[in-house]
Formats: sequence, structure tokens, C-alpha cells
Amino acid sequence: MIKRKNPIPLKYKNEDFVKKIKWTQTMDSSSKQLTTPIYLVWYPMENYNYLVIDGNHRLSQLLETGQKEIQGILINPMDVIDEEILLFTVEKAMYAFLVEANFMKKGTRKGQYTHKQLFDSSGINNAFMILNK
Repeated sequence: MIKRKNPIPLKYKNEDFVKKIKWTQTMDSSSKQLTTPIYLVWYPMENYNYLVIDGNHRLSQLLETGQKEIQGILINPMDVIDEEILLFTVEKAMYAFLVEANFMKKGTRKGQYTHKQLFDSSGINNAFMILNK
């Protein structure tokens, strides 16, 4: 599990939870201590950068009390897949596709790589090559 890796919490500004981080506001109290960091994953959808996967109750309470910074642990995309955070193969495939597609989009926008270079180095291409053997 991710906790075995001793992740270091990062600090996120409260305004990030309006602009960059997708989360669900709740009215219920958290069953965990408010000092427990929230967990986020990279989420390149709907103009967000991250998605809260654990800590919506804590986050709601902290923002309601005017907390300026929130401690959070950002989980690496490969850990999301490798550490069984997503249980079903289809979920893992869709998440990997989102991550790869965003990486390709950014790579082509910056002009660092050609479309072919990006596709050839992608996990999507590698998976197709394995399946087509």
C-alpha cells in the first residue's frame, strides 16, 4: 500500500480546491483526525489537475473553518495502477489512457517530441505490440 512508502505530505493552498483540484464537498464529520493528510491522484480531466480520493470529509471541514493550507499526499500515477488503488482492469486501463493522452498532448504542445516519438514511447503502443504478438 502507498502508506508503506512513507510519502511526504505536500501543502496545497485552499484556493487550489476551487481551481485545480476536483473534490466532493460533504456535510458529514470526518471519521479521521483533521490532521490526517488527504490523498490525491493526478486527474487530467475537466480542467482539473488532481482528484481527492480520500479526505473529502476532512477537506470540507478544514475549508469550512478557514484553513489556508491543506496537507495532501499526491499518489504517483504508476502507484495508482501498481498498488491496486483501482481494482478493475478496465479502470486501470482508462486511468493509464488518460495519463498517457495528457502526456502526449503536453508533449506535442511544447514541441519537444514528434507525434510518432510520443506514441512509440507510450504504454499504449507497448500494450498494443504485446497484444499483437
